[in-house]
Amino acid sequence: DYYEQELDYEPMVQAQKRLEQLSTPFEVHQTEDWLILQFPLECLDYEIQDGELEMYRPSSKAQDLVIPFELDEDAQIVLDKSRFLKGQYTLKGNWTMGGERYNINRAIYINL
Repeated sequence: DYYEQELDYEPMVQAQKRLEQLSTPFEVHQTEDWLILQFPLECLDYEIQDGELEMYRPSSKAQDLVIPFELDEDAQIVLDKSRFLKGQYTLKGNWTMGGERYNINRAIYINL
């Protein structure tokens, strides 16, 4: 039923809004060799629980990648671009931090 689906979607929307309200934004950067996922610095202040990240490739499920949610000392996850094909991906992720749920859903175009 559509109404029930809308109710299930609301917590995800709230989790995305929580991410946007942190002091620094989530950003994606690319160098020639690296894809850098820059998380808000507050993520370093809390233990991340139930963290899941996936790079979803709409054109080929075989190219989907599950990424460990392990931030470095700069609140980054740095990925070798050789793991990807050139083209469109969607980063999907969710985690709990400070007792609150956070969610990200971001289109990323991989340049090689």
